[in-house]
Amino acid sequence: MRSSSNSNLVLVREGDVVKIQNGFCQVSFNLSQGTWDYANQKMFKIIRNAHMGVVLQDGVILSSRNASKREFRADPVGEDDFGLYQLVTFSCEAAQHEVRIHLHVKCYQTQPHILISMSMENFGDDSIYLAQASVINVSPSKDLIGGGLYLGSNPENCHVYLNTSSISSYGVQRVYNGFSMNQDNSIHLCYDGTIYDVESKQCIVFGFIDAKKWWSSIEVGYTEKDTTVQETEHGIDCWSAFHHCENYECAAKTEIDFSPFYLNFVDEVTASYQTYVEMIAQIMGAKTQDFVSSAWGIHPERTKDQTLSDSVAKHADLIARNNFFRSASDGGIQLIQLENGWQEKLGEYQVDDDQFPKGMQHSIDYVHNTGLKFGLGIMPFCVSANSEMVETHPEYFLHDGQGRLAEIHLHGIDTKVVLFDVSHPGAQKEIEQNIKTVVEEWDIDVLKADMLAYLIGPIGNSGGFTWHDKTLTSIELYRLGIDLIKRWVSQSVDRIEFTVCNMPYMPSIGVINQ
Repeated sequence: MRSSSNSNLVLVREGDVVKIQNGFCQVSFNLSQGTWDYANQKMFKIIRNAHMGVVLQDGVILSSRNASKREFRADPVGEDDFGLYQLVTFSCEAAQHEVRIHLHVKCYQTQPHILISMSMENFGDDSIYLAQASVINVSPSKDLIGGGLYLGSNPENCHVYLNTSSISSYGVQRVYNGFSMNQDNSIHLCYDGTIYDVESKQCIVFGFIDAKKWWSSIEVGYTEKDTTVQETEHGIDCWSAFHHCENYECAAKTEIDFSPFYLNFVDEVTASYQTYVEMIAQIMGAKTQDFVSSAWGIHPERTKDQTLSDSVAKHADLIARNNFFRSASDGGIQLIQLENGWQEKLGEYQVDDDQFPKGMQHSIDYVHNTGLKFGLGIMPFCVSANSEMVETHPEYFLHDGQGRLAEIHLHGIDTKVVLFDVSHPGAQKEIEQNIKTVVEEWDIDVLKADMLAYLIGPIGNSGGFTWHDKTLTSIELYRLGIDLIKRWVSQSVDRIEFTVCNMPYMPSIGVINQ
């Protein structure tokens, strides 16, 4: 037995088993099996036979369980904003592939949580294309049983909360036989969650703490047990956290890092989530606001007034003279927000003269004279599929897998739309000109970008879209678009507040004030 320690941090190797522990938990990695366990301070194994792996574009699965060579490395004790920690790396070399998969486990000296992250190293001479990367997976296989998540009683007593940004089911749910959160809705984002055992009162909080590059899913459920077989324990045997890699290229002699994953079994839910949020804020560069504006929205497709100009004036007068609206929220309603749809044609920022007979600035001045601010909504990356620009410059737009323009349908918009490829220099110039037209021509106070098109387009269905810069993932494409708009707005008029709606919450942290 070989061991090293630094106060509460202890690293021990016993044959093929490497253990790292503090006063709260223990992680043990089995070098002969390529699996690892996570136990509490009483050495009760909560996570059992977990493994990691990647799925290549051609469907080949490279897992720590089927590796030909396994080893570990312990770095010197380090320190970050959350305290002293020991970093241990478990590496697996794939059989018949020139690939190494690394699992990095960060165990803190005085903290109950651990961080795990995965990276993949291509030491061959050819590129490898990735479809999926599983940072943690406890699903059983023919050669390995007993894996799962154990909280003290049976899965039937567990509730699961998954923090999704989709229309699929979420919130507090029972864990039913074979239940899989993302089985039918795997395209939807899910970054974190918790599982709570109502009988044992034990829970585990988990989640990715970085969403700048990969979009992720959490899968959870369990298979029905044979009631004729007596078992002392039942676990949730279908639980995994993985990235959708969009056939991302891992070039020869390079290494790709995946998002760190947070695990906390010791703390109660509120304290555990508080630490999780603090880590997200630090890594994602979260920004805070000193105030929140309260807005009254006007949706062009719903107004019954003769013109949008009449509707803006009517609502501004109503709010200005009615104390109820002034006290409806902290600070009262401060803003009239004219949503997208005011343009003559989607993607072209020309005012519909029939709706604004005296021009847009007249309506803005009217609102300002009542003491309210004026906000304008746009869909910055949408263009009508039949527009002249699409016909002239199809290379400015996203395409499908067959090289055709990728068209989508948006609720409330009759025409088909195509989406600007924000990684294309020509598209960037067009979007920049549109943004500057809005913010420099009119005296608006807030510019609101509706990101629904990108959410249901390249982010929600990345496999069906292609773009100019192949080095970008769909989330990086989305974040690039937001960054460009922010830059163009600030370069033009500093006083305008920029905000976004219909956005994926986690990938938006750090680029949007939320």
